[in-house]
Amino acid sequence: MSKIHISAFNVARHAVVLGTEGETITLNVFREDFTLEQEFEIRFAEPMQHGFGLITNHDLSQPIRVRFDAGDTQPKTIMLDLFDDDVVRNESFVQWLNVIPGMNTSEGDFTSPGYTGRWGDNLNFGISIAEDDHPGVYATLLTNTLDDSTITALEGQQIRFKFERQHETGRGEVFFMPTNEEDAYFGALKLGYDPADPFKVVWEDGDTSAKFLTIDVRDDDMYLPLNNYMTWALVPGENVSRVIGPDMMYGGHTSDGRWEGPVYFMDNDNMPSLGMRVPRVEVTEGVHSTLSFEVTRTGRTDFQGTTKAWIKLEGMGDNPAELSRFGAMPDVEVSFSWGETSKMITLNLPNDSIYQGTQQIKATVVRGEHRWWNDTLIQDTVEGVSSAASVTIYDNDRAPPNLPDPQPLPNTSIDVYRYYNNDTGMHFYTRSDDEMARIKAQIPQMTPEGIGFNAFADEVLDATIAFRFYNKSTGVHLYTASLEERAFINETLPNWTEEGGAFRVSTKAGAGLDEVYRFYNTHLDSHFFTASEAERDKVMATLPQHTYEGVAFYVPETVIA
Repeated sequence: MSKIHISAFNVARHAVVLGTEGETITLNVFREDFTLEQEFEIRFAEPMQHGFGLITNHDLSQPIRVRFDAGDTQPKTIMLDLFDDDVVRNESFVQWLNVIPGMNTSEGDFTSPGYTGRWGDNLNFGISIAEDDHPGVYATLLTNTLDDSTITALEGQQIRFKFERQHETGRGEVFFMPTNEEDAYFGALKLGYDPADPFKVVWEDGDTSAKFLTIDVRDDDMYLPLNNYMTWALVPGENVSRVIGPDMMYGGHTSDGRWEGPVYFMDNDNMPSLGMRVPRVEVTEGVHSTLSFEVTRTGRTDFQGTTKAWIKLEGMGDNPAELSRFGAMPDVEVSFSWGETSKMITLNLPNDSIYQGTQQIKATVVRGEHRWWNDTLIQDTVEGVSSAASVTIYDNDRAPPNLPDPQPLPNTSIDVYRYYNNDTGMHFYTRSDDEMARIKAQIPQMTPEGIGFNAFADEVLDATIAFRFYNKSTGVHLYTASLEERAFINETLPNWTEEGGAFRVSTKAGAGLDEVYRFYNTHLDSHFFTASEAERDKVMATLPQHTYEGVAFYVPETVIA
């Protein structure tokens, strides 16, 4: 058989349909399969158990019959009018209803609102009918709860309630009070509670406006190893018979009209501190493949929240390591959850063939903060900020021989020509006559722009080779005279193919040399080079998508017609 669903709008977490005296509850009945003729009954269980009928628009001794004709696709609606007397009671009533299968239905075909139980051999569900005749007060907690189960008192924060009363007659009072001496001690110490002047809200005769109670949780510098959980109560005072709510898992009402619930105190003192250390203070290229820094968290690591730390990586000393050697970025963030005491930052140490000499790299804790489990900030200053540790890296490559002081490079130059790709908006640079002839014959979208800059002739052996890379993904070229950048690209960026030496340049400034400026186009993921100061300034002023990256290399003085 297909399912037949009985639903209601307001169903409590604890499995019953919620209503209040005088309201009308609407039950909607719908089915999944429309082909059959089906019938069943809803019967009222023990209708007179309280001495009066809880449903007023039905004869509780007779069942409610529900029938679907074959092909009937429309849901059925059952209206239940709840009783409304003028008697003040300190309880709610529950009317139970039994589902009795009939023609072409069976017990397993039904779903009902909330928790489906059994009454004898039958399926049943309940309607809870709340009292509305008392001069009661509704309480709402406006500040944080711990998983909707307890009131939380965060040191340095507030506890806030909203109270609304249903009757305007007479003066009214509600108190927020501890339930025992230990909790009173806690309240005096952390909440400023005074038994002679307790926390309360007051209405005067005729006043039905909402009242608010705000309690400041003191922020001191003293860690108290108190029991985290206390029991406090919202207590009805003059002309208030009952406090209703707040709706929390571990809160509840007492027979004398009070609401009692736990208060969970969170101390922000003696919070964890951060530190930095290294498992190995020295590493050697070719022997070790990684180097590591350990960010530590010590102290009270069991608090209900997280600790975040921001780390700065940088080279240090006379020969500082470049982070690109390790594929690392300068800024690292780590986060500690409940109970965690260690986070590792591990960098790869490539075994390359480039001599870098002995280098050092340092990690420093530059910032930290503590937050509660719900991301509320506790402290943005954490003990241990500025903690640092360093690693020394020994090179296994042969050092170059001692060379005499460099002499000025002879000013023997060649032309490097620049082309503009009209399809992609990118630039291309070449010194090759054969390559220029091929571009002219086969690539009409490449527009020649003349000499881009000069370069040293091949016979100037002391000049540095600028290598050319081709990006197989985007079709762009990159030129670099940096051995570290060349090694980084070859080792970490497989979509780039090295095409060999493009031309010769100088990596140092000198007489008779011009600077070649490099830009990165963030829109096209490409680079642009120019030896013209005027063009550099124009790009910087008018093309915001171009990021200036500085001087790429130096070339013989370039005269561009």
